Amino acid sequence: MIMGDLLTDADLTSIINTQNLKALASIASRLFERRKVSSFGVVVRNEEGFITGFQEKPKPEEALSNMISTGIYIFEPEVFNYIPKEGDFGLAVNSSLNLLKKGCGLGNRES
Repeated sequence: MIMGDLLTDADLTSIINTQNLKALASIASRLFERRKVSSFGVVVRNEEGFITGFQEKPKPEEALSNMISTGIYIFEPEVFNYIPKEGDFGLAVNSSLNLLKKGCGLGNRES
């Protein structure tokens, strides 16, 4: 899935084929200048490379990392088991947060 406001020349095939961390969902991310992270969602990872949290457009001095979300998400079919059957639901953010809350792996793929 790619965010609707994203224009990119990223190699999507390469991102999809990147080593899978056995995660139901992965977010493509990249290192960015810390002084400019306030325009992006910041990804927080553990030492194994799994995403453990997010910060939405933090001030540079409050950012927990300089790894930003690219707006590219890779979902395994099983991720749909974590989506409510009814009601409004933001697939990218809500499903990612649901997976984190349930202790499921949320992978990171650098682009």
